[in-house]
Amino acid sequence: MNFRIAVRLTIAVALATAGAVAQAQGPGNQGSEPQLELVPRFDRDGNGRLNREERRAARPVAAQAAQNRMQPRAFAGEPRPGRRLAPADVGPYPRTPFYDLGTLRTIFLEFEAADWEQELADFFNTDVEVAATMTVDGRTYRDVGVGFRGGSSFLFVPSGLKRSFNISVDFANQGQNLHGYRTLNLLSARCCTPRFRAATFRHR
Repeated sequence: MNFRIAVRLTIAVALATAGAVAQAQGPGNQGSEPQLELVPRFDRDGNGRLNREERRAARPVAAQAAQNRMQPRAFAGEPRPGRRLAPADVGPYPRTPFYDLGTLRTIFLEFEAADWEQELADFFNTDVEVAATMTVDGRTYRDVGVGFRGGSSFLFVPSGLKRSFNISVDFANQGQNLHGYRTLNLLSARCCTPRFRAATFRHR
């Protein structure tokens, strides 16, 4: 069984000015701590990434490292589930630029494991990305790599609330891209009001 989440790009205005650099950035170093490198150690098949079994072997090491860093602090109230969405519930925009300011686009991510959020949290600030199936505008992109990103946007947001994502569209399929982008940096925008004001002002 796969487990689906929906990410709505309501922050398209804030992301529009970052679109040019999104393609060039990978998971990278998150925060001030050095990134924990696990792929060379647990990549048994030598393909440069960890599959589900390899991640299962690496996860206790990542989780132990996570225990040694600052734990997320609660803020902004208790998490509440949003409205359940399926790809059939949203309109496709295949010909609209990805960062179009007038488009509300929805990204669907399907993970293999029910505890996908905890797995992403365990592998935060490592070189491990969790494979998922992504659906955008009615098109399916298989084996994209997903990871939590950021510093305070992770450490100050508890589980169940919106965190920043990094999605490597070409994680397993070289050449796979979404509207020309190989990497998406989706910001949680937990303090989004100033960014929206600035972006709206620049695009009048």
